[in-house]
Amino acid sequence: MNAGRLAVIAVAAVTAGACGGDLPSEPTPVPPVVEQPVPRPPAPAVTYRVRGVVTDETGAPVAGASVAFWMGARQVIFSTDGTGDYRAELETIHRDTVALVEKAGFEPGAHYVSLIPERETVRNLRIHHVMTINAGELLHFDLKPDEGACGFDLEFWCRRIRVRSRSAGTLTMRVDREGSGSGVGLEIGSVDYPFQFKPSLSVRVDGDTHTVVDVLTALVTTSQRLTLSTSLE
Repeated sequence: MNAGRLAVIAVAAVTAGACGGDLPSEPTPVPPVVEQPVPRPPAPAVTYRVRGVVTDETGAPVAGASVAFWMGARQVIFSTDGTGDYRAELETIHRDTVALVEKAGFEPGAHYVSLIPERETVRNLRIHHVMTINAGELLHFDLKPDEGACGFDLEFWCRRIRVRSRSAGTLTMRVDREGSGSGVGLEIGSVDYPFQFKPSLSVRVDGDTHTVVDVLTALVTTSQRLTLSTSLE
């Protein structure tokens, strides 16, 4: 067999193998590499110093009141001394917090506090004795912008009042604001979200009992004159 014929046979064999065999597979695509952002380290906590005086509605100091500061999801609690003074050191990454002031016989009051990193923050706080009236009476009172706040997100100014019912029946309460009846409401129990301003409420009561009701208004910058009227039938 001569060399020319061998070459033809070899070419034919290669051609036949290529046609009859499997085609080479396509390369598997490789997804592009996406660089993940490097997480920033958490901001370092700063130690803030806060002091102030807790007083009642007459300006008298309130001894033995608890002052609880919200630090994210936890509370740090301090107490006032015999002159109503409190001092607190707060370690937090936040510049704003809420102080909740409580003492038996007083309305609880939540107050916003803006912390100053460069120096001591002075924040005086006020709480009120719980007012008590008898069913069938009227109560006139003022609600000031620096009162304690309440609500799901502390979006209302609040005052708490106890209504004493001497006998069983239906207790009806209504609150009115001088000059306008809108933007003021009553609530018994927790103030849930969303809150609907209800100027009047009626509840069944037993004899010789107290009903605790919160009077709420929207956050405003001026004092408001309010009247709570009650009846028992």
